[in-house]
Amino acid sequence: MALPVPDFSGYERLPSWVLGFHGCDRKVALRVLKDPGKHLRISRNGYDWLGSGVYFWENDPARAMAFANDGMDGKVSKGNIKDPFVIGAVIDLGLCCNLFDQAALQELSAAHRSLNGRFEQYETPMPINTEKRRMLDRGH
Repeated sequence: MALPVPDFSGYERLPSWVLGFHGCDRKVALRVLKDPGKHLRISRNGYDWLGSGVYFWENDPARAMAFANDGMDGKVSKGNIKDPFVIGAVIDLGLCCNLFDQAALQELSAAHRSLNGRFEQYETPMPINTEKRRMLDRGH
C-alpha cells in the first residue's frame, strides 16, 4: 500500500540567501556603492542566459573577476571594462525556480512543452543553442 503524498503546494518560497558577485568596471561598482539611488545596468543581449537582467556568479568572486577581465578584451561587456572589479551582494532567492526541487522541474517541463506547442502552432522552429550563443535559454 502506497502512502499518501502530502500537499506541499503552499511551499514555494526558498528560505535561503546566497552571496552573488558581479564583474564590472571599478567606476561602475564605486558609483553603485556610493549612491543608493544608482543601480547596475540591466543587460539586454539576445544571448543572455535567462533574459534581460543583472547577472551574478553565486559564491564565486573569482569567476566574476574572470568575467570582468574578459570584458577588457571585448569578449563580454562589449569591451566597456577598463579597470576590472567585483561587487558583491546578498541575494534573497525568494520565488526563484529551484532546479533541485521536483515540483519546479515538473513545472519547467510543462512550460517547455507549452512553449514548444506554441512554436509548432505558428509553424516556427524553436530557437537552437549554438556553441557561443544560448538563444534557447532566453525568454523572448
